[in-house]
Amino acid sequence: MSGAVIQSTITKLYKTIYPPGQDLSNFSKRKTPLGDRIRKVDSLYGANLTFPINFGLGHGVASSLTASIPDARTTHFDNWVYPCDTGTYPLYARITHDTPTIMRAKKDVGTFMRANTKSIQEHLDNMKMIRCGQQIWSDGAGNLAQVASVTGSDPVTTITLTNVSDSVKFTGDGNQYIVFNATRTGSSGGIRASVYKVAGVNRLTSSGTCILTVTRVSGAGAADPVANDYIYLYNTYDGGFLGIPSWIPSSDPTATTFYGVDRTKEMQMLSGWRGQWEGSISRSAAKLAHYMNAFIDPNTSALWLHPYRWWQLSEELKGEKMFMLDDARSLEWGTQVLKMVTPAGMVPVASDEYCPTDAGFLLNHDSWEIMTTGPLIHAADEDVSGLRLADADGLEYRFRSLAGFRCDNPGKNGRFPISQAV
Repeated sequence: MSGAVIQSTITKLYKTIYPPGQDLSNFSKRKTPLGDRIRKVDSLYGANLTFPINFGLGHGVASSLTASIPDARTTHFDNWVYPCDTGTYPLYARITHDTPTIMRAKKDVGTFMRANTKSIQEHLDNMKMIRCGQQIWSDGAGNLAQVASVTGSDPVTTITLTNVSDSVKFTGDGNQYIVFNATRTGSSGGIRASVYKVAGVNRLTSSGTCILTVTRVSGAGAADPVANDYIYLYNTYDGGFLGIPSWIPSSDPTATTFYGVDRTKEMQMLSGWRGQWEGSISRSAAKLAHYMNAFIDPNTSALWLHPYRWWQLSEELKGEKMFMLDDARSLEWGTQVLKMVTPAGMVPVASDEYCPTDAGFLLNHDSWEIMTTGPLIHAADEDVSGLRLADADGLEYRFRSLAGFRCDNPGKNGRFPISQAV
């Protein structure tokens, strides 16, 4: 008997063995640095929530008592009115288990339980990344990325993203279903009929782009994605809460009320600060910090950038011989403990993969709040822990997140545009 025959025979008898201590961490899991810092409050109950606003000063002040009479004015009060019905944005997850598989695992219950626990945890991780990563940095539209170009026709086979940094929002496991719309927000009727799944992700090609390998699930050529379309996770168009870019918009808001408030009365106090592009990230951030000086708290504020912009900033500072790291970690090459000096004191410069690449944000963490009904993410087990599938021999487990997002004091936050190429 030849060696090859012996080898093939013995291979049939082998069991799959994973050596002890092997890392089974999920490669697709991403950190949500800012989302982890923002407090979560179990408060979304009733018809609406009213949060008081107080700004202005008493102006009954003059050089004589009689002169102060015409100017006797109190300070100004207003209210953010947050609707608990339309302002509660749901997010659901569903996990199913095949009952015969469960029964066959009775002799090795530990294996099944480990697989079951890991499957549930990864659904929860994905929900957390959407809530605390993607959505807090979004204006509620829900777009994951934009299409730069496609290859293939009826069906499309690959999609090149406009912004390579949006690769963080995709996984190449064949389980992520996506849809497309030519209009980023406000046009749910424009969602293309074709549904695709992401079969593979090349996060950084040799030409510096991100390319998705996709497979069409349903639809036809006329409804396939084209260049400039926006990409969405299936059934999430305009489905997220209004995140940081809505509370601190890139341009001055109009008198149209925002949660019941006309923000033009006190533009910066009610909609944050907007700096200008000064030719470099460091100069733009420093100038914004100068304007915001009275509202920066070194204990709770930080400058937030996309990791690529963080790297650009570090290169700028090296070129100007101003690159300074925290003394305690100065020997660690590549450390992220970069500090920015402001008139109010030193604040850390932090990075978040979900932060937009076209702006830098000087944020006060204590002014933000994720409102929830119950825990941020929880099992939907009010009546039963599992549901029997109607058309299969299995069980279904459901998880939900009911959440909203608000800012207590927009005036403690600001942003500036970044015009450098990515």
